[in-house]
Amino acid sequence: MKVFLDSKESVEPGDLVELMGKVDEYHGGYSITVAGNGYFRILKRWENRWLTLPVLAQNPWGYEGQNVNISCRIRHDYNGTKDSYFVVKDGGKNKDYYMSVYISNVTVSSYPKGTYIYLNARLEYSRISFKFYLVMDSSEHHIWVDKVRNAMG
Repeated sequence: MKVFLDSKESVEPGDLVELMGKVDEYHGGYSITVAGNGYFRILKRWENRWLTLPVLAQNPWGYEGQNVNISCRIRHDYNGTKDSYFVVKDGGKNKDYYMSVYISNVTVSSYPKGTYIYLNARLEYSRISFKFYLVMDSSEHHIWVDKVRNAMG
């Protein structure tokens, strides 16, 4: 769904918004045009700060369903016919933290084990396995390699 906004307000991917406008068909889908008598309000801004896995582990429920920015190292990857994912690792005080990152339509083997990365993804919780995991399934989710930190070892 596309939203056309007639406002000077800047909106970023991951922002939680409330809007009311006119719904139209748009390229085989729908669009909402917020103009004139329309209504638009930002309920919550996306957290732009970077988190480490130890910090995320202190309050994962506070981020469930939200986009988060994480700094971590790649531990290993898996490219299957149905799922592609990799596991990231970050060290805390006397403890290592691990989390799976699931990616849609991307092969993850281009990043060697131990590569320090920044990523943004959505934090989800599985009520089947009772674990938190990250999902990268939209255009706003990205991975950046920290070239400086990797060069330093």
